[in-house]
Amino acid sequence: MEVAAKRLEADQAIEKAFEYFERFFKNTPVTAVLLEGLAYEEVGDKWRVVIGFELRGRTTETRELTLFGKTTVAPIREMRTFFISARNGNMLSME
Repeated sequence: MEVAAKRLEADQAIEKAFEYFERFFKNTPVTAVLLEGLAYEEVGDKWRVVIGFELRGRTTETRELTLFGKTTVAPIREMRTFFISARNGNMLSME
């Protein structure tokens, strides 16, 4: 009798994606690293894990239409999508 291979659960896929993120961005000054999204995709038997972050020092400036012309500076949020194999936890791709 054949035993089905154990597939990665959601929390394991998230952990793997963060491991890959840390490996690829270890020399990049990132802050506010957060899980932004997670979905299992049957086609390809993979997890799509989206990680958002801010690059230290990168900001955007906006001007509000007020009497005093107030300026707001906010960090630029970026995201990377990791596709993780549900079979073995290998990274298939990153966008």
